[in-house]
Amino acid sequence: MALKVLYLTQVLVAAAVVRASSLSLLPQATTASTKALDREIPTTQQPVPYLRRDCSAPYFRIGRECLSVLYTFNVTWEGARGFCRALDGDLVVAASFQDLLLAYLDAYASFTKMFRCTFWIGARRADALSSFQWLDGSDLPPLASPAWDYQDDDTYNCVSLEVDHNNNFKFKNADCKDRNRMICQCLACEL
Repeated sequence: MALKVLYLTQVLVAAAVVRASSLSLLPQATTASTKALDREIPTTQQPVPYLRRDCSAPYFRIGRECLSVLYTFNVTWEGARGFCRALDGDLVVAASFQDLLLAYLDAYASFTKMFRCTFWIGARRADALSSFQWLDGSDLPPLASPAWDYQDDDTYNCVSLEVDHNNNFKFKNADCKDRNRMICQCLACEL
């Protein structure tokens, strides 16, 4: 019972973070600091000093990872990252298991496909001259690979997973201020 209250509290805090960021209640950055932030790719948050037991709620196991596919909120990339951090995680970094993640979404996410859901993931680029990278610094597949639905727009620097016209998930670059759902990865779960 106490664990359910703890998880519910974390979800409510995460929702408050998302709501505050979407309502612009957080202090606004200056233009100079915003440009500096756009050039940096923040690294994945370090795990909290305690560990959750296995893949406890709201996470579930996919392969050797604990993930949470969140349909509830449509938020910006930064809002999604803040929400995942409030749940002891970060946006999913699937460099070592991207094929498994895509296969899972393709096989089991009929709701997602039916409603053409788009999910923020933990990948972006610093600017139009940089390559897309996961938050851990590893590279995504090349833009010419079939895993991508690349949009030729220099301002589309964040990466999402989106259902393509063949009903398969692909990486897609998007404006970081677009509002999408998210996939979080637990950084504090025992594996």
